[in-house]
Amino acid sequence: MRHETLRSLALCLATTWAPAAGLAADDPPDLCSGNAARVEMIVHGSESDDFWQKVRRGVRDAETAVGLQVCLRFRPDIAMMMVAIEETIEAPTTTGLIATIPTVPISKLIKSAHDKKKIPVVTINSGADLAGPILHVGQNERQAGCLLGAALNGLTAPQASAGGATKHSGHAQDNRSERGRRTDSSAVCIVHEQNNNALEQRCDGLAVGLGGRVRVLSTSQDDWLDKLAELTTGGDPDSRVNVVVALGPDSSHEILNRMKIVGRDKVLGSAKFGVFDRTEEVDAVEGADKINNVVVDQQPYLQGYLSVVFVSLKNAVPIRMVESGPKFRDGVRFGDENICRDRPSP
Repeated sequence: MRHETLRSLALCLATTWAPAAGLAADDPPDLCSGNAARVEMIVHGSESDDFWQKVRRGVRDAETAVGLQVCLRFRPDIAMMMVAIEETIEAPTTTGLIATIPTVPISKLIKSAHDKKKIPVVTINSGADLAGPILHVGQNERQAGCLLGAALNGLTAPQASAGGATKHSGHAQDNRSERGRRTDSSAVCIVHEQNNNALEQRCDGLAVGLGGRVRVLSTSQDDWLDKLAELTTGGDPDSRVNVVVALGPDSSHEILNRMKIVGRDKVLGSAKFGVFDRTEEVDAVEGADKINNVVVDQQPYLQGYLSVVFVSLKNAVPIRMVESGPKFRDGVRFGDENICRDRPSP
């Protein structure tokens, strides 16, 4: 009961502040230099990404609310991110650390800051299962992927299949959940960051929620949109992918932009479209292009806001996970939501 009260209090604090607009791409130099004490926030995303700008708005509003100074650093290169975290841990100006955990080596550095240096630490977004005893603000990524799969199945009722083994991330899987469900769904999971543990978990969860085959397509390939079209529209209709899931805003926006040019049929065919991270561009899709779309919102503004609130409390909050998501856009119906229940939290 106490934990639920704390969660409710934090969410109440967050909703009293409206998102600010018109923020510049870079943090002002006075927030990230000099001898002033400050909280360091280090994330693996790019500053041009719409998602991280929403996180930043939450951070800025929370700064005002709790009276902290926060330096937000974007480090999409993992090696550079590790260097930034190491420097932060050793800096005498650091009064707290907020960070994402895209990989296991990053998690070890974060835990060192928490355990050895006794720096107040909160993790956000990526790495719920790697945070250990550290408070995490975000979502259970496997659960989110599973629920998205169940929601996509809810759009149409797939016929039962004789099944077989599937491939995902290079590992053979049986297309069967713990409850024995199996479908004809064949999905492609579009990955925009390599070796990101959270993205792999989304794809794994998607396979469970769909009960079907899942393959991975990386946006690191220059022609990935052409390859996607081949999977959804080319060859034998029975072998085509019938579910497409974009794991982040950049890839979903590229798909939507291609659809505007050549039409939905030539990009997605008849495939259902799942999107991680709600954006204005995604919400703007209307008419026939909106049919068979499911959007997951992990509420990045809350991740930014609540992480600052909790780090200001200096590790005094006795909870480990604050779930900002997954939240689904209105109107979603789940084909079999039960398949995702009673799964252990990260």
